[in-house]
Amino acid sequence: RNPRLSPNGKELLYSSSREGFYKVFALDLETLEKTQLTSGLGNDIQASYSQDMTSIFFSSDRYDDIYNIFELDLETGAKSQYTDILTGAFSPQERILFDHRAGEERRQLSFTAFYQGRYRIYRMDNPDERKKAYDVSADNYQNVKSFKMTSNLKLDPDRVAPYKLTKNIS
Repeated sequence: RNPRLSPNGKELLYSSSREGFYKVFALDLETLEKTQLTSGLGNDIQASYSQDMTSIFFSSDRYDDIYNIFELDLETGAKSQYTDILTGAFSPQERILFDHRAGEERRQLSFTAFYQGRYRIYRMDNPDERKKAYDVSADNYQNVKSFKMTSNLKLDPDRVAPYKLTKNIS
């Protein structure tokens, strides 16, 4: 789900469902080795690499069931949150631009968000000024309890009807 090629063309990021949640994986296109990059509670989708490939940006509902943009530093494992939008933020993509007036590179983070009845594309200049460290304890690991599901439903054999093929499409 949501495949995205790395800037060097050697890896593919994608999301796959594991234990009830979507997580971000990297697929090495030469060795076909898969590596799970994100973990924890919540869905992590629509990932993309930073231009220098030292981190990934992704959309996640891990904090409050609303999708927002996060960054995972691939070297340290640190997570940062970039948006806190009530209607959600999706499809993050980093760009590096050269500012000729200042004579330096600057980063931009583009993403989509729902606003006034439709999805729109937004650009965040200097995203590092807006990021905040993400507290891993907010993943609520300690609040997860396993439980056994029980059901009082019973099958009534007198009411079971055989399956009837209505249309053969082969």
